[in-house]
Amino acid sequence: MIEKLLSPLVVGVASRAASQVIAFALVVIASRYLDLAGFGIYSLAWGATVVSVSFVFSGFYNAILRSKDLERDADTLFWMMLAVGLLGSSIMLAVGLFLVSGDLSRALLWLCIIPTVVVLVAWNEALLLSAKRARAASIHHATSEIVGILVAVVALEAGHGIMGLVAGRLAATAAGISMTTAMVRRLPRLRFKPGGLRRAVDTAVPLWVSTGISLFGNYGSDFILGAFLTPAAVGAYRGGSRIAATASDVVSQPLGMLNWARFSRLERAEKIPELRQAWHQHAAFSMALTWPILASVAMLAPELTMILFGEAWLPAAPIITLLATAKALGLFLQLMTPTLSCMDRGALQVKLRLAGAGLLLALMLMTGPYGPEAVAGAHIATNSVMAVACIWAMSVVLGIPVARMLPAFLPGLAISALCIGGILFCRSYYSDLASERGLALAVGLLALTWIVSAVVLVRTRLLSLPTP
Repeated sequence: MIEKLLSPLVVGVASRAASQVIAFALVVIASRYLDLAGFGIYSLAWGATVVSVSFVFSGFYNAILRSKDLERDADTLFWMMLAVGLLGSSIMLAVGLFLVSGDLSRALLWLCIIPTVVVLVAWNEALLLSAKRARAASIHHATSEIVGILVAVVALEAGHGIMGLVAGRLAATAAGISMTTAMVRRLPRLRFKPGGLRRAVDTAVPLWVSTGISLFGNYGSDFILGAFLTPAAVGAYRGGSRIAATASDVVSQPLGMLNWARFSRLERAEKIPELRQAWHQHAAFSMALTWPILASVAMLAPELTMILFGEAWLPAAPIITLLATAKALGLFLQLMTPTLSCMDRGALQVKLRLAGAGLLLALMLMTGPYGPEAVAGAHIATNSVMAVACIWAMSVVLGIPVARMLPAFLPGLAISALCIGGILFCRSYYSDLASERGLALAVGLLALTWIVSAVVLVRTRLLSLPTP
């Protein structure tokens, strides 16, 4: 029992859950100190930082996981990752100096430090995963976020406003560097061996395209709303989307790490039949864990908004419902990325991602002037089309007929239906779900429903815990 509780999946989910809860708590706390316009300005600056950092945590990061000679490649890939981080920092610096002004400029000038220094965190984490130390690679996230929120709260209380949130992000990054370096116990050496660079570039380029497109889907809405409307509109959208993102990322991120770790290991060992079997296992568990959470959030959006943000934020409730639905459909994209990459079909992945990005851009440009709800609807439409395309692509690449793939998604659909039924039951039995007591009742029932369902499915071997 202890071993299962300390499994890489459980530790990873717990750490990411804590990180997401802390990140969400920071939004709730920030709403007590900043108005929507102020939070919108911070969201734009932090969104630019996330975009830059995400390119560090993809591409060459994944090339480390795929390396067949890590001793040869590790140091070389660090310096390549550093070049990516410096590029992101340089772009943020230029924007902060020449294209914007005021609080947004100040926030960008401080946050532009992060994409460069976080390279060491990404390199350390990739080495930990390559060494099958998935637990160690996960726990630093939650600890860093705790440091960050403590610093942010102190700075906000001291009256630093937007810069208080910036200080929290810098502190979290510093904590991540300290922890991961202590875990790895080595520093990159000043050497460059190009032997595995071609394979690393072949891995990185399609993943960077995929990452860029994903980031456009996640943060393009903020930038488009900021262009068409005001920072206040950005703040309202980002505040509402934080709930949907928390519900999704809390489990999808650690599962994504496990997908990459296991698929890459099987690819290196040239165990393609085992990789196909692992795909079924990971796909089934990913959907069974994530879809019920997102379905519950979509159904409880008004109650969550009322309790967490207050009546003034109720217009964000429809955004939460729409984005939770979009996130559920977007899980197919997340599953496709390691699948196609580890089957050496990066070019196909790029084509699909580009097609999806083109569709989303067109829809967001059309819907942007009409407000956040219309933009959220564009995400649903795009992800619906891409879900079909992803299933087809994975079927072709893995050599698994679509008819044999679909049963992997049935446990997730079944548990989601039970959760939706539980919410409807709660509403008929206890009408005031917008109270803390009512929401606690609903959440407790949903947790019990998921636990019982998961235990039954695991015991009947319809589900099994994924392994790194």
